[in-house]
Amino acid sequence: MIKNLILSLTALAGLPAVAVGADLGTDVQTRPHAQFESVQARLQTQFEALVEDGFTGAVIVAFQGEIIWSEAAGLADPAQGRPIDLHTQFDIASITKTLTGMVAADLIEQGVLAPDTRFGDVFEDAPAPFDGLTVHQLLTHSAGLVDGVGDDAEAIDAETQRARLYQTELRFEPGEGYDYSNLGYSLVAQMLEALTGQDYEALLSSYLARAELTATGYAEAADRDQMIIFEDGQALDDASWGGHPPGWNLIGNGGLASSAHELMAWRLAYAAGELTTAGAVARAHQPYQAEDEAGRSYYGYGLVVEDHAERGRIYWHNGGSRRFNAHWRSYADEGLTLVALSNQWEVTADRVEQRLSAAWFEAR
Repeated sequence: MIKNLILSLTALAGLPAVAVGADLGTDVQTRPHAQFESVQARLQTQFEALVEDGFTGAVIVAFQGEIIWSEAAGLADPAQGRPIDLHTQFDIASITKTLTGMVAADLIEQGVLAPDTRFGDVFEDAPAPFDGLTVHQLLTHSAGLVDGVGDDAEAIDAETQRARLYQTELRFEPGEGYDYSNLGYSLVAQMLEALTGQDYEALLSSYLARAELTATGYAEAADRDQMIIFEDGQALDDASWGGHPPGWNLIGNGGLASSAHELMAWRLAYAAGELTTAGAVARAHQPYQAEDEAGRSYYGYGLVVEDHAERGRIYWHNGGSRRFNAHWRSYADEGLTLVALSNQWEVTADRVEQRLSAAWFEAR
């Protein structure tokens, strides 16, 4: 168990220095940049090949806090002929966990909760063994929880979700293993609400507002004029939430609406310490929990941490839902950040990230 852990920013090896006020304006476009002409050409060639294979969505690449290349393809609303652009809202799915981890880490630094705060400390009616689960275990998928207790689109309240939780069995002794759990992050979100007196979306919005980000959230942030609407008429709120505000099978773990522009702005501002304290950034980005026996990757607070032999420290998370998939990745030692969002599964955001990252490193 991690108890009363204090970390300095210097412990966060490899986080790049991000330019404050990076160019993330409303008219973000691919720009000529003499230093990156060759890599931009490679990125463009790979992107066009991905589009030919069926990719639709939006992609942004930034280097040391400056956007050096961006593209989008496909229709955001086929019926209206509205194209996908960098401000189109997608479901970012499990990338939601990175934002939940960000808020939790900051509240730990503020002393609102601690890594060893137990679920039963907040919800006193929680029975054993659930009462003993800690925030740290929930954030690192080491609590032994099942993945979920219902469908994402269900309009389930927090009390019903907890009641279902109490009918499950732990998969292993808490702290003694790793098993990815969407439920765990919803429980963290419930704890954050109870401890701050704010609902999850309002709490998250208060952090994003520090960088003037307003297009990331649930029902309050979703904009039907900007969101993805599919050929069958199903919009993001229908496809991801069931046509109503999201229930607790999603809140805190998935289903947030955001755009490529907003997600990149969030990532750069977060890494630069503009949204939380430096200690909170460091805390969230630690390689706490091995995801496999080989120790090839570790889970921090809402993100994956890897050390690559050639590319150094990497932070990332991806996500997928019924009709969306998403990926962000920061090659911290290289100063490179990529964001990819998509509304189809034929050519995924994971594949886009892999191809564009390879193009970058081949050109450098």
